[in-house]
Amino acid sequence: APCVDATAQVTVTILPPPNAGTDGSLNLCDNGPAVDLVDSLGGPPDNGGSWSPSLASGTGVFDPNVDTAGSYTYTVSGTAPCDDATATIIVTLLSPPEAGTSGTLIICQSGLPTDLFDSLGGAPEMGGTWSPALNSGTGIFDPNLDTAGTYTYTVTAAGTTTCSSTSTVLVSIIQEPTAGSDASVNLCDNGVITDLFNSLGGTPDVGGTWSPALSSGSGLFDPTIDLAGTYTYTVNATLPCRGTSSAQVTVIINPAPDATDAILSAASICLGLDGQVTVSNANLLIDGTYAIVYDLTGSNSSTNNIASIEVISGMANFFIPETALTIPGITTVTITQLLFISTQCSADISSIAPITFEIFDAPGPTLIADGDVFCSEDDPTIQDLSDNVAESESITWYDAPTDGIPYQASEPLIDGNTYYGSITTNNRCDSFIRLAVTVSIDTCTELEILIPDGFSPNDDGTNDDFDILNIRPLFPDFTLEIYNRYGAILYKGNRDTPNWDGTSTETSGFGNSKLPVGVYFYILEFNNGSKEPVQGRVYLSR
Repeated sequence: APCVDATAQVTVTILPPPNAGTDGSLNLCDNGPAVDLVDSLGGPPDNGGSWSPSLASGTGVFDPNVDTAGSYTYTVSGTAPCDDATATIIVTLLSPPEAGTSGTLIICQSGLPTDLFDSLGGAPEMGGTWSPALNSGTGIFDPNLDTAGTYTYTVTAAGTTTCSSTSTVLVSIIQEPTAGSDASVNLCDNGVITDLFNSLGGTPDVGGTWSPALSSGSGLFDPTIDLAGTYTYTVNATLPCRGTSSAQVTVIINPAPDATDAILSAASICLGLDGQVTVSNANLLIDGTYAIVYDLTGSNSSTNNIASIEVISGMANFFIPETALTIPGITTVTITQLLFISTQCSADISSIAPITFEIFDAPGPTLIADGDVFCSEDDPTIQDLSDNVAESESITWYDAPTDGIPYQASEPLIDGNTYYGSITTNNRCDSFIRLAVTVSIDTCTELEILIPDGFSPNDDGTNDDFDILNIRPLFPDFTLEIYNRYGAILYKGNRDTPNWDGTSTETSGFGNSKLPVGVYFYILEFNNGSKEPVQGRVYLSR
């Protein structure tokens, strides 16, 4: 056949069907906020659909305050040949439950557990919840366990979590009245006005009353008017609490010391001594221990010094320590308080006149030039040291800078010792600061050695040994040897050995024995590198 095959093409388009989601339902509170109905459709509905019947918003937003309950259809248009897709939301409008009106609860700390529901106003529906949660887990408030504050009651309509109403109860807890605990207070009959409330123990409530009544009409006690005794403080309960609480304060009034005629007296003293002041007053009312506070002015100034005095028959002494009296001159003592220790009552010291006394000082001694240097040949004594003081007053030397033992004038001076001198003036004051003198004693004439030509060791205390005068200080490295006429050595000595006493000390001679009368020979070596040895003889006589 001469004919060829013929062909044609067909284009097929598959369109997606519209999706309006799946049906749903929505429970709303009739006074609730507007919501978008699309959010209540099931599945993933397409946007751009329309609602019927139409809503007041002109969109899918449902306002329960304007729109009515019913079925609302959401239509998404299909592209031919696809049909439209629809889904329906059934909207139910609910009336909000009744939570009542807010109220208050005032409860006593010791009161019984109470249901907060009973404090709500109006006609609240039951079955709501309370927040914050109470210890009971319900609406029962226990004042011993729960705390004061605002508690919120919430009632939610069945089938919805958003249709609810709330009300509150403000809870106040009233404490039981407390008047504190009993106490006592000691006051002085010349003391200041005192508030008895401050004497109560514990933590008493304010606003109570005192009985018997005080002259002030309050709790202020005036010891110059009110009487000693027991005063009761009473606090009434605040409703709903009932009853009262009481505590007592026992007031003791002590007589204050009478120092109206008190006078001070003091004697002038030497520097370095405690200053004694006498308080005398024949009318001083109370014997016993006092604390006395005083100020110093003048050459020595200080304030709020405290001393303890013992008053007996109106007389007492107190001492101003020497540490407060370090400057010579006029010093004045002024009493600022006289306090009786046992009652803490102060005397009226306005009439006690200040007292003035003088502090004397002896000048420290001065030494003449080279007054601390002495010659050993003069056998110097304490008197020689005193003679070297420039002042003419009497001087005493001690073995210590303070206190110490005084030396006698005849006591010999010791080389290198320090002596402490104090002048005594016409007013019998010793120098507060002693002069310290370290003496130096040395030979003042040139020494030479003297070798005796004999000695007599007969134990009569005179010339009992062969004593070469000044050999040790002049030639400390000397050696001495003694021989008999036969050349036998009898003795060897130096500065560390005793003088030869006529005894043989060498085994090569006569051993350790007394030697007979006779002539003996010596060799004296000076060992100073320049002086030649000396040989000689000495006669031993018994």
